[in-house]
Amino acid sequence: MRISTRFSVVSAATIVALGTIGAGVADAAPGTGSASGFTADLVGTNGSEPFSCGLNVINNGPATARNVTVLTNPGLFGPGPVFLGDIAPGQSKKKLQIDCGIFGRQLYQYAVSTTPDLNPGNNGAVVFTPIYD
Repeated sequence: MRISTRFSVVSAATIVALGTIGAGVADAAPGTGSASGFTADLVGTNGSEPFSCGLNVINNGPATARNVTVLTNPGLFGPGPVFLGDIAPGQSKKKLQIDCGIFGRQLYQYAVSTTPDLNPGNNGAVVFTPIYD
C-alpha cells in the first residue's frame, strides 16, 4: 500500500497558513520597499541515512526561520514532532530518527516555522518508503 504525498504537501501548506494567520501583515523592511525581509524560505529534502530517516531543512530566505519544527505524516503511530529551533538564512539542520521501518508505512516529513514562508510547498519530502515483497 502506498500513501500519496500530494495530501501531505497540501496539509503542510494548510498548517503553515493557519500558523501565520494571526501574524498580521508585516511592514516593509527598511530600505527594501517590501515585506520579503521578514520571510523565511524553508526547503526540505530527504536526509535519511542507513537505519534512520530524517529531513534536511535549509533556510533559503532572507530572514531567520524561528521555532522550526519537523512534523511527520502520517503522525498516528509515527515519529513525533522534532523541534530544530531557529535556522538562520543559508543554514541547514537535520535531526535523524532511528529505524523508521518499524512504522511499516511511507513517511513524509515537512518543516514549519513561526516565521512566514511564502513557498510552503517545498518544505517537505518522503523520508521513508517501505519495501514490500
